[in-house]
Amino acid sequence: MQAIFVNKSKLIVNDQEILLKGVSLPDPYWLRDKEKQEIKETISLIKDLGFNTVRIPILPGHFVYHKGFIDKTIKKIADTCLERGLYCILDWHAIGNPLHNETRLKEYFHVHNHKKIFWYLADKKIAIQGIKQLSESFGEMPNVIFEIYNEPCPAEKNVSRLNLSALPFEKWKKIAVELIKIIRENSNNLIIVSSNYWSFNLKDTAKKPYDKFANIAYSFHCYPLKNNKNWKEMLESLKKFPIVVTEFGYDTDEKSQYKSSYKNYLKPFIEYLTQKQISWIGWCFSASWRPRIVSKWEPFKLSEFGKHLLEYLDQ
Repeated sequence: MQAIFVNKSKLIVNDQEILLKGVSLPDPYWLRDKEKQEIKETISLIKDLGFNTVRIPILPGHFVYHKGFIDKTIKKIADTCLERGLYCILDWHAIGNPLHNETRLKEYFHVHNHKKIFWYLADKKIAIQGIKQLSESFGEMPNVIFEIYNEPCPAEKNVSRLNLSALPFEKWKKIAVELIKIIRENSNNLIIVSSNYWSFNLKDTAKKPYDKFANIAYSFHCYPLKNNKNWKEMLESLKKFPIVVTEFGYDTDEKSQYKSSYKNYLKPFIEYLTQKQISWIGWCFSASWRPRIVSKWEPFKLSEFGKHLLEYLDQ
C-alpha cells in the first residue's frame, strides 16, 4: 500500500485521487467480549464487503488501564488492515473538553485503586501521551491515518446540562496544533483534525485552517439530530480543503436517539458527499453500538443503514 497525501482539496495516492469509504469498529474489547467477534475475521469481512478503510476508536481509558493496549491490541488491528489492503484510521476517541478535562459519557469507566478511569477521558495530558505512542509505533506504516481527537466539545458557550465549560475554537486549535506537532515528530502520514462542537463546527476551521502543516484533512460528524440540520452549510464552508466524514449514520429503531430514515437523512447526505467527492466512514460496524451497521452477526445481516452504504461504494 501507498500512503495518502493531500493535494489542495483532494486525497491522493500514486498521483490518483482516492476516496475513503469505510466503517468504524466499536471498541475492540467490546467487539471481542460483548459481541463475541474476532478482530481479524471482522476486518476481513469489512474488506470483503468492499470498504477500503477501517476506523479504530482508541478509548483513552483503555490506554490508561490496559497495559500494552496500543502495542498489542491496536498493533494487531493495524497489521491486519495492512495485510488486507485497508487504510486504518487511528482515532483518539476522547469525548469532552480537553481544556478543562471534562469528560462525556461518564457511565463507562474502569476502576483502579478505587478510582474511576473514564473510557472517553478528555484529559489533554493523556491525549498527548497516547498520540505520542501511536505516532511512534505506527508513523511509518503506509496505511495508517491519525485522527487526533474524536469529539472536542462544546463550543463558545458553557453547556451546563452536560457539565461542559466553553471550548472556544481558538483554544481548541492550540491544543490541536500541539497534538499535530507531536505526530509530525514521528510521521508524515495523513492527519485528520477535528473541530469543536462535537467535530461539527467547520465554519471556524474554514476561517483559520491548519495550513501551516502539510498533509492535513478535516473530520466532520453528522447525525439526524436537531443541532446537525445545517450540515450542508458547514461542509460548503470548508470546500477548499479535504474533508473526511468520520462519523455518520441512522437507526430505524424507535428507541434510538438516531432514529431516522434513508429518505429523510441518509439519501440527501450521502448523495451530497458523492456529488462533492467527500470521503466517508460510517458509524458503527457493530450489532449493539448505535447507530448500527450490523443487524446481527449469526447469521450475518446488515441493518438498513448498512445495506444502503454498500450501494454507494462504487459511486
